[in-house]
Amino acid sequence: MSRFSRVPGRSGLTALAVACILFGIPGLSPQVPPAPAGADSIAVDLNLPAYRLAVWAGDSLIDQFTVAIGARRYPTPIGEFALKRVELNPGWIPPASDWARDQSPMPPGPRNPMGRAKLEFHPTYYLHGTPAPESVGSAASHGCVRLRNDDVLALAEHLLRWGRPQDADSAAGWVMHPTMRRRLPLDRGAGLTIRYDLLEIRSDRIYVWPDPYRLRSDSTDARAQADLAAALGTHQIPERLAARLLDAARDQPLDISVDSVMRGLIADPAAED
Repeated sequence: MSRFSRVPGRSGLTALAVACILFGIPGLSPQVPPAPAGADSIAVDLNLPAYRLAVWAGDSLIDQFTVAIGARRYPTPIGEFALKRVELNPGWIPPASDWARDQSPMPPGPRNPMGRAKLEFHPTYYLHGTPAPESVGSAASHGCVRLRNDDVLALAEHLLRWGRPQDADSAAGWVMHPTMRRRLPLDRGAGLTIRYDLLEIRSDRIYVWPDPYRLRSDSTDARAQADLAAALGTHQIPERLAARLLDAARDQPLDISVDSVMRGLIADPAAED
């Protein structure tokens, strides 16, 4: 498992509800790691089905945000990217796409689709704020990743403090200024990982997410089953345990502790047949 396997995510069905599906055993609440005293790197991790963006300083989680991702028709790209610039109070230029054909450029302001800040990670895709915070937590954009304006400003400040250390004392003032437009290249960029993991194991928790892009396949189930087997150690698990979890998470996220699964399997040996 990568370091990102430890990031707490959105809560879905309670552990009690999941236990009813599996073993009738309650679980525990996830804990957020403490902020680090210092760091030698910054990395941003986004798991699309979880609608969760996490900021890591070295091996420590320093912040996390709920986001909106691209709609199924306009999916957010998956892969490894770099964040090299922060733009505060940006304007908006309609992209060369059918959905924006009748749109006009818009200056900075409360109705601007980019919100209070944007961070390019691809020539046509950004992490950015939004005047529609109600869309956060859903698949609603045309491929970009939307954050609430306060959250995108917090993310911008993290990156500015890391990427422009000579200006660290000025970063908070820049991001909080309501009208000042600034394009700020980062002397030190940050990596951005965008992934699509329907099942995550983080420390002692198992999180299972609905499938917004309908990408689940036999290989998805096999990978999830392998992750469960690794998390549960030498204890044999039912052949379709991961598939059962993914089936149960079709409509709502699931959250259950690894310990609950282990105790359920021990209490119900027939489940291993």
